[in-house]
Amino acid sequence: MNDPAACNVAIAPNGLSALEPGTEITTTVSTNFSDVSWLAPNFLDGVTISATATSLRE
Repeated sequence: MNDPAACNVAIAPNGLSALEPGTEITTTVSTNFSDVSWLAPNFLDGVTISATATSLRE
């Protein structure tokens, strides 16, 4: 990744320390495709890619 600051990270719900064990926590990371691609800089420029993961609070 050329610029880690170009990533957006969202965690839901807010206030993780107040959650009960077993509550689902979802994390989504997104960035512009051109910031993480080794392909030509203009290939899919402006396209946002993202990944989401859900886990349970322990």
